[in-house]
Amino acid sequence: RGEALSSIAAVCQVELITKTAENLTGYRYKIEGGKETLFEEIGAPEGTTFIVKGYKYRVTSNLVKNPTVTVVGYKNKKLAKVNVVSAVNYKKVNFKVTAIGNKAFKNQKKTKSIVIGKNVKTIGTQAFAGDSKVKKIKVKSTVLSKVGSKAFTGIDKKAIIKVPAKQLKSYKKMMKNKGQKKTVKITK
Repeated sequence: RGEALSSIAAVCQVELITKTAENLTGYRYKIEGGKETLFEEIGAPEGTTFIVKGYKYRVTSNLVKNPTVTVVGYKNKKLAKVNVVSAVNYKKVNFKVTAIGNKAFKNQKKTKSIVIGKNVKTIGTQAFAGDSKVKKIKVKSTVLSKVGSKAFTGIDKKAIIKVPAKQLKSYKKMMKNKGQKKTVKITK
């Protein structure tokens, strides 16, 4: 019952999280020894999946100050250009796109070019495997820290991967042996 909450909060540590079913955000309220220590808005539950402009996203962090998602795929296999944006807005929450999931765009047979947004830190295993018509990949991210195995298996043997100039050396090393043919060039 509600009236007991204030008595309990006066002598205990209480954390209350509340969110209505129709909203993507809710609130976290912490009270310790009768004193308010935290009141913040929180985002969608982690693991929530949603679709924006055909791209499928999974929530990986619901912190209001830094909500993040992983792009996990596209609604069909007819995508001519993969464009992983830096952020996506869903139900009034602006999520940073920080990862491309495992097999996210696998076997997109019509895809010819890929753009990877500036907030992407991770490209998953086999993310673009089997995308045989891909000739251009542009990496805008300067924070990329991991590329999964076989991420580029089966892309066109004459493909060019363009990366930020300052990251050329480290990205060449990171992207080495990720499934692409040795003829694929990584340039600035």
